[in-house]
Amino acid sequence: MTEQTASAAGDPAAEAAVAFSDVRVAFDTAGGSLPVLDGIDIDVADGEFVALVGPSGCGKSTLLNLVAGTVRGQQGQTSFRGRPVVGLNRDVSYMTQKDALLPWRTVLQNAALPLEIAGRSKRERHEAAVGVLDRVGLSAFLQYKPHQISGGMRSRLALAQALLSQASVLLMDEPFAALDALLRVRMQQLLADLREERGLTVLYVTHDLTEAIALADRIVVFSNRPASVREIRTVDIPRPRDVAATRALPVFNELYADLWGLLSKELDQAALPEKRPAT
Repeated sequence: MTEQTASAAGDPAAEAAVAFSDVRVAFDTAGGSLPVLDGIDIDVADGEFVALVGPSGCGKSTLLNLVAGTVRGQQGQTSFRGRPVVGLNRDVSYMTQKDALLPWRTVLQNAALPLEIAGRSKRERHEAAVGVLDRVGLSAFLQYKPHQISGGMRSRLALAQALLSQASVLLMDEPFAALDALLRVRMQQLLADLREERGLTVLYVTHDLTEAIALADRIVVFSNRPASVREIRTVDIPRPRDVAATRALPVFNELYADLWGLLSKELDQAALPEKRPAT
């Protein structure tokens, strides 16, 4: 376990897949301006898996939205492969907490949707979708509709859809949070394996420290809102990884205790009474 500054792992001169430079975001609300992000500086190297952890509501999902181009900051810059993100970023795949499956389409048709949008032929779409659905264990449910499959199957379908987008950068916002413990580990292992095979870059929001350590190369710990980078930790566990087996490693327990200590301080700070100006 080592502490690391907010720069890309490996060669610091390598072009980052995603970069945040002094990013500040505030949202207009009925009660006035609400600061969310406060001077974020993070580089994500090509092929790196970076997990984002921090108190609820601190702005982790907003960072993903900046990369996707659905939110713009008031200050600083969000860059994708060296260029500022302006408008919707169609070169990333975004897997949110709630899937965006189309209820009138079958499992096969939902999975193949990114290829359909890209203009691929029906035969190409079918062959590619069948292959990926087999990898995620849904080959027996190709003609089912989303409402006819379980929540875990829907998560696997959403992952298949994300992979079929052909994007090399995945934005993932607690994608497996609703799954039971056993299925969650299986999905984590599947993601880890597919990430290795395809050399994917992943920016991953989670509240589960176990998940963050098992999957990530680096873990960014955020402060309370407005969020700043509290610390960044490198996960010194060799790849490829057996997600379940990593939990028995001494380095895992050491890093978990370290991260929990950092987050506990933020949670304790958030619980303090709000300071009011003197009258």
